[in-house]
Amino acid sequence: MEWQVRSAGTWAQEKRGPSQYSVEIMAEKGFDIHEHQAEMIELTHMQEADLILCMESGHVEALKAEFPEHGHKVYLISQMAGMHYSISDPYGQSKDAYYRMVEGLSQVIDTGLDRIIEEAGSDAKD
Repeated sequence: MEWQVRSAGTWAQEKRGPSQYSVEIMAEKGFDIHEHQAEMIELTHMQEADLILCMESGHVEALKAEFPEHGHKVYLISQMAGMHYSISDPYGQSKDAYYRMVEGLSQVIDTGLDRIIEEAGSDAKD
């Protein structure tokens, strides 16, 4: 199975690069994200995606309301680990807040990876 992962925001009004803390923390983990640009989610993103994972419940609600025909693909990322809670974007907060966000996402992804694979593959089979 070939994977493509993209990032788009529900309220990204302008393209902008990642915060300095994001760049630093991801570099510590071996990822170079300094060229990443925020972009607003569009219909083509929704059409092309097999699975859409959101960090915050407000994002899930917004996407399901704006793109109801693709709502079956939209989940809160914590749901992949059998839970239901938001992971807040620490933009503008301390570096420790970024570390907490990364740790929270890592735990959810590690715990929910099997379900992520299952959900991503289920829509592709339809």
